Amino acid sequence: MVQDDEKWFYKQGVQENGPFTTKEMNNLIQKGELKLVTSVKRIGQEWNAAESFKELHFEKLANSIARPWSRYWARGLDMLILGFLMGILMSILSTISFNTRIDGFFLGIATLILAIPFEACLLKLWGTTPGKWILGISIRDSEGQKPKLRKAFQRSVLVWWRGQGAGLPIVSLIFHLRGYQQLKYDLGMTTWDRDSEVVVSYRTKSWWGELLVWLAAVLIIYFRIISFLP
Repeated sequence: MVQDDEKWFYKQGVQENGPFTTKEMNNLIQKGELKLVTSVKRIGQEWNAAESFKELHFEKLANSIARPWSRYWARGLDMLILGFLMGILMSILSTISFNTRIDGFFLGIATLILAIPFEACLLKLWGTTPGKWILGISIRDSEGQKPKLRKAFQRSVLVWWRGQGAGLPIVSLIFHLRGYQQLKYDLGMTTWDRDSEVVVSYRTKSWWGELLVWLAAVLIIYFRIISFLP
């Protein structure tokens, strides 16, 4: 007979599922049916995020499915696309010239800021962005739907600061490293995904998917190198 403290329930939308034992709950985690933000409770307790229960183990899952580099290169592709669009706009306006490194620095800062509404609108419409779509990454809320605009905008603001350090030298590097540590080893997700209550999913790994990741990396590194050449 299962003891009361071993009876777990979780929600999928408005539907309650259970009871399950702790072992069964951890098996559901490994199958991907339980996420960090899934609402979970025991008998006689309040609903809470699954990540708040120490008996539920997400660490092994985080090490096996987290893809920080895919996410990094996907964002890099999005920045290249947005930078290209901004370049077209400035060439049309032809009233501002960015010829110095200082100007280039501020252009980069402006691109990151403009990326906030750019990304938020795309996540609301499609649940992904061009870079994420190419690398097989999608964003959904805890009910499996495309995030609402408010949540998408909140996530993009958090990414701008916590993930990219607002583009500030040194600060940006430190925040990137911290985000990698949280995603790969500590939480299994980033704090901006957690606080905006969204779930990141990935396309099943394949040789051509891995090839796309490497091609994206080469493309981004190439454009970043030539941007510093006279």
